[in-house]
Amino acid sequence: MKKSVFDVVGMHCASCSILIKRRLEKTPGVKSANVNYGSEKATVEFDEKICNEGKIVKTVEQTGYKAFPRAEPAMRMNHVQMQHGTRMNPSMGMPGHDHAAMLKEQEMKELKLKVIVSAALSLPALALVMLTPEFQFKTLILFILATPVQFWAGKQFYQGTISGFRVYSANMDTLIAMGTSAAYIYSVASLFGLVMENYFEIGAILITFVLLGKYLEALAKGRASEAIKKLMGLNPKTAIVIRNGRENEIPIEQVAVGDKIRVRPGEKIPVDGIVVEGDSSVDESMLTGESLPVEKTARPSTSTVRSRSKPQR
Repeated sequence: MKKSVFDVVGMHCASCSILIKRRLEKTPGVKSANVNYGSEKATVEFDEKICNEGKIVKTVEQTGYKAFPRAEPAMRMNHVQMQHGTRMNPSMGMPGHDHAAMLKEQEMKELKLKVIVSAALSLPALALVMLTPEFQFKTLILFILATPVQFWAGKQFYQGTISGFRVYSANMDTLIAMGTSAAYIYSVASLFGLVMENYFEIGAILITFVLLGKYLEALAKGRASEAIKKLMGLNPKTAIVIRNGRENEIPIEQVAVGDKIRVRPGEKIPVDGIVVEGDSSVDESMLTGESLPVEKTARPSTSTVRSRSKPQR
């Protein structure tokens, strides 16, 4: 069995992650799949003899989204101990796939454009209905204003609906697509005199507000992701390991169980462990929120001090 992590682009709500998860779990060779909407990542465990990463990517694309395998796992775990019986799990956050980041940026630009165009068309339509009396070509003008919003700006809702139907599932996209389509089709009938009223502006305004909400949500998620990446960038990349009486600076992922780590004054603590020699003050603000440094000293094994698996303290 192999476990791989994929960047997923194009998810609009939590239902999208559930949809992708169901499709992946039905793929031959896939043992388990976990799709996280917040981090936009999918963790898939599969049998390499039956399935491969290319097949998983194709399955996600057939569902209506984009997936890119990460060069390395999102989190790299090493079991390290500085004194017998003490284990810790330092985590190494890996940067996202460049292509996925570029696609995400492009998606943000397209979403922003859709919000602007939708607002520019739907708000005049609403004003036309609310502030003007009936005149000969009023319904036709509303039809011209609402149609691009319905089928260009709202295209993603139809795509999400079709993807859901493929796995016999409904989501938020289904609700929006069906509701706005019903209002639009009913309103088109008014063009031919089949009904007296029309609701072109209702569907257009609804799509505009939903797109605006998605854009604001994407902005917030993007800022949070950038902040997390900056924090991950503070992680030490190397550790000074004492082996055979000599100090060696090695990548942190090469630290092995039983190694002794030397931390010089002012350096970041690379891994968790027990203080076996020396004393110092450690900044634990990232863990506890306490701004004042905490004293760490070597003590007997009955009352040892254990540091936690976070650098920059």
